[in-house]
Amino acid sequence: NIAASQSEAVLGSLNRVSKKFAVESQDLIAAVRRAGGVFAISAGEIEKPIDALNQFVGIFTAVRSTTRETAETIATGFRTIFTRIQRPKTIEFLKQFGVSLTDTSGKFVGAYEAIARLSDALKGLEQGDIRFIKIAEQLGGFRQIGKVIPLLKEFKTAEEARQAAIAG
Repeated sequence: NIAASQSEAVLGSLNRVSKKFAVESQDLIAAVRRAGGVFAISAGEIEKPIDALNQFVGIFTAVRSTTRETAETIATGFRTIFTRIQRPKTIEFLKQFGVSLTDTSGKFVGAYEAIARLSDALKGLEQGDIRFIKIAEQLGGFRQIGKVIPLLKEFKTAEEARQAAIAG
């Protein structure tokens, strides 16, 4: 839902991120095509559609620059992760680890904020920690574990890429 009048801003954002991080603008576009719609639906209440795009670019960049998997593979994994992260069963499961993915009125906080909260809650855990593994499996299943781990571990990179996209 980004207006045509914002196309220059979008292209500037994508170019800036691709120059600053190990991701190509083609990959960003491919990922947006494949998983951007699912992210937009799971993004929560965001004032401007370009903000959701910048969030998506941030998390995609963090995973792509870490794993070097193809844009299509990452985007396919994201579709699974973004769907699962907002399921009531997942939200309830994460409460046992002290992670709340709802606001005070019971609404889902949005995918980017959810990833930020999970990343913060899991900071001290090693990848081999059974709690980390349980959470990663709940979010992506075994098939998407290679995307979930950097998604949660590299949130700092995601935020840096989001800030670069905003500046672009």
